[in-house]
Amino acid sequence: YDFYGADRLGSNLYGNSLVALDASTGERIWHYQTVHHDVWDYDLSAAPQLLTVEHNGKEVDAVSIATKSGFVFVFNRETGEPLFPIEEKPFPASTMPGEETWPTQPISSLPSFTRHEVTKETVNPYFSDSIKQLWYKRIDEGKSGLYIPPSDQYETMMMPGALAGANFGNTGSNPTNGMMYVMAHEFGSVYKLEKIEPRKPELSEDRVTGVKSFLAVNCQSCHGVDMKGAAGPALTNAGEYIFYSEFKDIIENGRGLMPGFVHVDEQTIQDIYLYMGGNPRFFNFRFRNETEQQLPEGPVVASGGAEIQPDINKAAPMTDYPEDVEKPEARYRTDYGTDEEAILGPPWSYMVAYDLNKGEIKWKQIIGEDSLYVQGDKTKGAPAGVQRKGMVVTSTGLVFATAKGGKVYAMDSENGDILWETTLSHETNGQPCMFTLNGKQYLLVNASAPFAPGSYDHSKKPDALPKGYVAYALPSNDNEK
Repeated sequence: YDFYGADRLGSNLYGNSLVALDASTGERIWHYQTVHHDVWDYDLSAAPQLLTVEHNGKEVDAVSIATKSGFVFVFNRETGEPLFPIEEKPFPASTMPGEETWPTQPISSLPSFTRHEVTKETVNPYFSDSIKQLWYKRIDEGKSGLYIPPSDQYETMMMPGALAGANFGNTGSNPTNGMMYVMAHEFGSVYKLEKIEPRKPELSEDRVTGVKSFLAVNCQSCHGVDMKGAAGPALTNAGEYIFYSEFKDIIENGRGLMPGFVHVDEQTIQDIYLYMGGNPRFFNFRFRNETEQQLPEGPVVASGGAEIQPDINKAAPMTDYPEDVEKPEARYRTDYGTDEEAILGPPWSYMVAYDLNKGEIKWKQIIGEDSLYVQGDKTKGAPAGVQRKGMVVTSTGLVFATAKGGKVYAMDSENGDILWETTLSHETNGQPCMFTLNGKQYLLVNASAPFAPGSYDHSKKPDALPKGYVAYALPSNDNEK
């Protein structure tokens, strides 16, 4: 669905859109779509920023958004009018059957914060010669560039990829002075579409014959020949969409107009599920722990996720399109292609400061630590260096940020100089935050994740702290450290 859109032709409003609503009524005031008919998984993941900028000699309440594709868009918060020009530029059309990519895409006139192409000249210089030669061959045979549609005939090398550019937690701002901060990494994705075919059953001939016999006698009248649908829905790939426990319950007890088959033994149900593309040995979800939870001492009011109410009218997941919906003759898919986090050479991860009063990048600071390619060189950053990382922007001229390798930084918001940095005993995921207790201000950082390959494992140091949250006290005055 992310990479093939023949079943959703058009621009696909309000996907990939910044939408302003009247909070008192829910009425839409304005919207802007940053990608039309997205087939690159370029959803808007980073939070929009509310700030006041000086524009054409006037103070304007604005909202800005940074995208996975490496662009920043800025709008008048009340009217939706762009504060900096946006051009609808033409891009190549898809050649996939049934697909109709949008002919243009909006390109902001503000400077981009990422590269947009994989070339032989920009391939990671730290790759071995044999790996480089493989990439040169893939580049020759594939395509790369901004908004190149995915294909089943060749690879498309997207830069940034589905997990790159500005992603979850990667933006912040000072609401009073027009400064916006973007954490970014140049993490590519490589796509190649393939046609979705019914999964071939891993069953002996005798068991396949048994399944086909059961389906012909009990199911074919409603679900059609080869389970392709008739009065009832198609079940060709039902095992890919329905959990085994639910599938078994439907067979035994029925659902809607379908009767139950209480005489069917467990082995036959498993064979039918396997024939329809499922695997009864895999659990598709984790059961909720119903035992009463013991909360720790302290100011803890609750723990765990929100309670989910059961569906009033529970039904099996859809395995095909509704009857009254036009559908493509075939469907295509690709994985997210996110194994290629270091296709390009450094810098791989960094913080960028935008002065939105002037529409320019004010400074750029490399962040993140890599052990695989550059052995901790601070001038290179790290592949996937700001994935699941975040920042806190203060009113006193500081930007606190986290990055890959368990790194925590305090930067001067005016020039990006690193004023302080430290290394956590465990990797940090999620957003840092600040709080005040008894007149003292603290920075709180999560340090509970394992270090990924390509990072030094600081948890093995003799003085390593246990997993948990780490709080840093901020100095109260210039004399305090």
